[in-house]
Parts: sequence; C-alpha cells; structure tokens
Amino acid sequence: MTAVAAILDLKSFNLIKTWPELANKTDDEFDEYLACSGEKIHVRLVTSREKSLSKRMPLGTFFEGLRGSRKKIFLCSFLYLNGKMVMKELAETLETEEKTVIQWCQWFRDIMAESLYQPAIMIGGVGETVQIDETNIVKRKYNVGRIVRNGWLIGGIQNNTRAVFIEIVDKRDQATCERIIQQYVAPGTTVITDCWRGYNGLAALGYDHKTVNHSQNFVDPATGLHTQRVESLWSHLKRRIKPKCGLKGDLWDDHWFEALWHFKHHEEAKLYELWAEIARRYPLT
Repeated sequence: MTAVAAILDLKSFNLIKTWPELANKTDDEFDEYLACSGEKIHVRLVTSREKSLSKRMPLGTFFEGLRGSRKKIFLCSFLYLNGKMVMKELAETLETEEKTVIQWCQWFRDIMAESLYQPAIMIGGVGETVQIDETNIVKRKYNVGRIVRNGWLIGGIQNNTRAVFIEIVDKRDQATCERIIQQYVAPGTTVITDCWRGYNGLAALGYDHKTVNHSQNFVDPATGLHTQRVESLWSHLKRRIKPKCGLKGDLWDDHWFEALWHFKHHEEAKLYELWAEIARRYPLT
C-alpha cells in the first residue's frame, strides 16, 4: 500500500473493523501501513531494527521523543479525537501511564494548533463577507472562585464557509482589533460587526464595513445583516472548553485552538485530517 493510499484509508477507519487487523501487525508492517518511502506525502517513521540500533527515534520525526508503541500512539489519536474519554480512561484503555498519554495528546494538540495558522491564512476578499466579533473568556480557579485569566477572543468567519480565525488577547481596543483584522482579512472584504467602537476605523482601512446594533436587534430588520455565525462559533468553542477544568498556563490557549480545529473539520474525517497534517509536517528528507 502506498503512503497516499494508506493515509486516505484513514478516512474509513473503524475501531471495530479496522483496529484488530492493525493490532496484529508487526511494528514494521504497521509502519508500512502508515508510510512508504518515495511518495510525495508520507509519515516519516523508523523501523524496529533502526530503533533497536539507535535506542531512540531519529531527529525530525513526529515520533521523536514520544515514548511507547507507535500502534498505541495511533490508537490514542483515534480515541482522543473521538473525545469520549478523559486522560485517566485513555491511559487505562491503552494500558499506558497517564503522563505518557498526556504527552501524546499534547503532541496531537500542537499539530492541530499549528495547522490553523501555518501557513498564514487570509480570508475574505472582494465580493466576500466576513462576520467579526469578540467575546470575553474568563478562567476561574477550579472553575469557581477567583479569576485567574481574563481575556478576549477576537475572530471571524467567512460566510458560507468554515474559513475562520481567532486570536486570544488581553484587550479589545481599536488598535488590537485593527491589527488582527488586517492580519487575517483581505482588503475589500465586506465586514459585518456589532457597534463596538474598536471597529470604527475599518472603512478607512479599505473594508466595506457594515454594522448591526445588538442593543436593538440581533438581525437588522432593514438589511438582514447579522453576526449569528460568528456568535455560533463562540458557542461551539465554549461548549468544548467548559468540561476541561484544571487547565494550566499555555494549555488554556491550546485548548481554544484545538476546539477551533474541531470546528473547521466538523464534517470531515478527523483521523485522516490529523495524520495528513502530520505527514505534511514530517516528510522524509
């Protein structure tokens, strides 16, 4: 099986039907399933013999620094994307130490976050419409009590697509809003926002700026304009974040980007999308 075919095969991966076959493969056979030298898109792996000789994964591979069976790492990716288990349950299912599973999942999360903005994205354009909004995000210690993080999500979504961007910032003043919008939204785009004063200068920056006064209507009765899609995006992200208590430091930001990745790939084969991205980022040289 070629690497391209192997990765495409992940679109139809089924735990009940597919995993028993993979679980019975040797490490080298499993590597062959995921990758094959000489193709344009493939995951860089190391054979069992190379591993035994070097005692570690070679530099530049996705698996470098990840302890444990590659088959278990792969199964972990499927279960993690499924989102039905907490880390302790994942560790018990995989018969692996919880701290090791946490490392694997952080590796997956890093890939998701990096794929959103590398290469840099630019949405909208002449004839296109982008809804932009900001929402407050508050993190409390143990989800109750005192605030330990108070920030803002500023983001946008292009109409009739899932082309999106978000940034996590400490304030939503005009300078911050304009910097982010200029970074992610092409000039000439029709931009719809609420009446927050941070958006007042968008017309001068080359955007066709239209507003909806949310103190009066959520949908402008005269024009039909609204920002409901971007507000729906906030609802989606917050629903995914709410169950995740105890997040520390940068992990708080990471989980917002992971939630955005799931939103973008809502109707796609997520296992395929994750491993295709890994293949793009860790090709054979």
